[in-house]
Amino acid sequence: MSKKNRYNITLSKDLEYYVDKLIKTCGLSRFVEDSIRRHTGIIESEELKDQLINLENQKIEIEKMFIEIKDKLEINQSKVSDEQKINGYIDELRKAQRTYDIEKMNSKRGFSRSSRGIELTKEIKQLRKLLNSHGIDLAIVMSGKENP
Repeated sequence: MSKKNRYNITLSKDLEYYVDKLIKTCGLSRFVEDSIRRHTGIIESEELKDQLINLENQKIEIEKMFIEIKDKLEINQSKVSDEQKINGYIDELRKAQRTYDIEKMNSKRGFSRSSRGIELTKEIKQLRKLLNSHGIDLAIVMSGKENP
């Protein structure tokens, strides 16, 4: 025979007659045990429903976190892409400026009015406008220091 535990339960007054009858006939303990055994499926079902609801709530929270992280990643990748473009523009500007300066020093008079001089000047102006539109300080760029 298995060990039995004692429990104190409180019942409403209107059930007193039936409780006394159960105690006298088949025993209240046995009746309660039988009732619980008959309802274990229902009890387990309720417990599983609670677990399912809990898991669904966790799933919703995880989906929200997934969306937030995905959005942050997209923003970050966009910033990285912009930074790479800006760094490319800075490199092009420095190269164009160096080319202009070298060709001007090596050429005879009137380089800035030659077709090559005009072409390089337009390219430099265009790159400066692009960098200005991105909020880059051209003084820092042209001084050779790293961009912020």
